[in-house]
Amino acid sequence: MKRSKAWMVAALACLAGGSECFAQLSEEDARAMEAAAADADGGYAWRAVETLEQMAKRHPESYVVAYELGYAQMANMEYAKAAETFRRLESHKEADDRAWQMEGNALDYLGRRGDASRAYRRGLERHPRSGRLLMEMGNMKMADGDYDGAVEMFVRGVEAEPGFSSNYYRAAWLLLQSNMAASGLALGEAFLMIEPTGERAKTMVRMIGDTYMAMARGGDMTTARKVSEVKRAMLATRRGESESDKAAEIMTALEEAIMGAGHWGAYCAWLTKESDRDGFGAWMTFHEQEMESFATWFGGEGGRKREVIFGK
Repeated sequence: MKRSKAWMVAALACLAGGSECFAQLSEEDARAMEAAAADADGGYAWRAVETLEQMAKRHPESYVVAYELGYAQMANMEYAKAAETFRRLESHKEADDRAWQMEGNALDYLGRRGDASRAYRRGLERHPRSGRLLMEMGNMKMADGDYDGAVEMFVRGVEAEPGFSSNYYRAAWLLLQSNMAASGLALGEAFLMIEPTGERAKTMVRMIGDTYMAMARGGDMTTARKVSEVKRAMLATRRGESESDKAAEIMTALEEAIMGAGHWGAYCAWLTKESDRDGFGAWMTFHEQEMESFATWFGGEGGRKREVIFGK
């Protein structure tokens, strides 16, 4: 369970003139809620629950207070209470998809998987383009061993909300370990375009690199060069799939942008850094400046291009 930072989002909305419920809180209450959020994450969930229960009595119409109370109840393993708190939020005018997600999570912890699934489905009726809720549906199928059904849900999540990274990761993680590994490459690389650092990125780079290396065995070229040749051929294939495959559409546009900016070699080498560390280190000995240039582009102009492409 990850912290939502709902209070922070609401605070920003309040400053911008929105979120009437948050605007009703005094500065003292806002600070107390921030402290409670820190308690919920820091091992003092019981204290957060006590604080937020009192605050909810003073502000019964506040969405953000009720949401944070439910989060604290989850952290305190009061799953039945949390499920009820989030269920009441379903009718709130400010409710976003996280309310149904958290309700479903709480019900799942209670072993009420059917009720959890129904909560996610109710959320999708209200938020049909929620990548988060489609991810939860995929997670349930994956837990049941229905991996094809899980991939289908995750891919639906990619199509519904292209900027939500977890569906790419989960679909790619399953496919790259299957006999359809090549089908997971566009999904995995699209994930890296959103989330290029961290443990999940490290895992995904390794899985992608291993897959490309398996596809490019033999020859006396460097690993990076082999990957480059395979990817050039795959890019041509992705162009033909881009009308029916969101990840292929995204990666076609992004790879053409990378190639057009002159960073193709550095990008292909970067994909080998976990699968062929020695080879990547040797490549970096002679191409460090190219990698630095790619990193600068990725965080600047490349970042702006990604925002546009994932926003379509």
